[in-house]
Amino acid sequence: MRISRQEFFKMCGLGFIGAAAFARQAHATPPSEIILEFNNELKELKVNCVHHTLNEKVHYIKTINIYLDDKEYLTRTYTDQTNKEARIDTIKIKDAKPGSKIGVEGICNIRGSKKVEMTVK
Repeated sequence: MRISRQEFFKMCGLGFIGAAAFARQAHATPPSEIILEFNNELKELKVNCVHHTLNEKVHYIKTINIYLDDKEYLTRTYTDQTNKEARIDTIKIKDAKPGSKIGVEGICNIRGSKKVEMTVK
């Protein structure tokens, strides 16, 4: 079976696009760690979503979901990452009180997520 030159280049182009997409997926990683600090006085949660990347404009933490006592509380969406090491944000949670359970989920824009929980003291 012979294929035309045009078909050959078309197949090579599709193969290249597929390989590039796979390489991007292979490099994508979920957050490696999520560090939470809650300030009772200010009712603020500092979220440090550790996510190493070579380019924080292309591969980044896209979404941080906040849960308060197992209920959706807030979703933050981003178009880049704070730096090449992490997405860092401070979130006001005025309804949190001692004993409240706070859950945080960090989601990579390419692939993967991580969820952690803490109890307010």
